[in-house]
Amino acid sequence: MAIGPTLALLALIAACGGVAVVGVRKVRGHRRLLRTGVHVRSVIVGVRQLTVPDTIRFAPIVRYQLHGRVWDSEPRGGQHVLKTGRIVNTHRSGEACVGQPMDVWVDPENPHVSAVGGTDRLGVLLIVVGTAFGLLLLLIALIAFAATAAQS
Repeated sequence: MAIGPTLALLALIAACGGVAVVGVRKVRGHRRLLRTGVHVRSVIVGVRQLTVPDTIRFAPIVRYQLHGRVWDSEPRGGQHVLKTGRIVNTHRSGEACVGQPMDVWVDPENPHVSAVGGTDRLGVLLIVVGTAFGLLLLLIALIAFAATAAQS
């Protein structure tokens, strides 16, 4: 195996490791906020819509009181995904959620930061994808190394 392809493969493995590390940091930060944050009952005051092909994702914007002030935030882990295909069902749009209560955990030192309960799904996805692709690339590198060692 030549030095150029070896370095490229190692760079890809490092990038996959970086993706997994970002996922671990997201999950740990989310868990820390749930453990140390203040539990607050909030109200959904708006919904931000994010679209990608064939999917609509809604991110609620919540309002709550803490330290005698009113705060608005977009809680971590609060996104809701609707698979729509090519048809958007307007009765299922996130606007129906406005006015509904939502439990959030708020960082008492930075009340703009909040999170909903449960697991940070994006963080877990980054860990799984980064680890899986990193291990796959490492396996490919080991097979290529063994093949070149066998030829010489």
